[in-house]
Amino acid sequence: GLARAVTEGQIDLDGVVRKEGSAALSELVVLRGIGPWTAEVYLMFCGGHPDIFPVGDVALRSAVAHALDLEIRPEAKWLAERATLWSPWRSVAARLFWGYYANIMRRAMVPLP
Repeated sequence: GLARAVTEGQIDLDGVVRKEGSAALSELVVLRGIGPWTAEVYLMFCGGHPDIFPVGDVALRSAVAHALDLEIRPEAKWLAERATLWSPWRSVAARLFWGYYANIMRRAMVPLP
């Protein structure tokens, strides 16, 4: 769906990343095959948007649970509300939590001597 939209001129990806976050997200998720997570991650990594927190990301939710010592992985709605505390730098927070998660997972998978 995305490839077709680009080749048929229905969407300008360079133009989308220059839009405000919610407007850019809205424009992307109407495309077939593009959901909120894909749109958010695209805007973070390809568009450099500083204030996006993809609450649907399981690794991100797991990292927050571990870092905040929660017993269970938080629901997306709860995490979205909590992430407002990190605005306008939620993308930075997400990257830090992903880095934290990668570090924790590497430690958990290190073979025992």
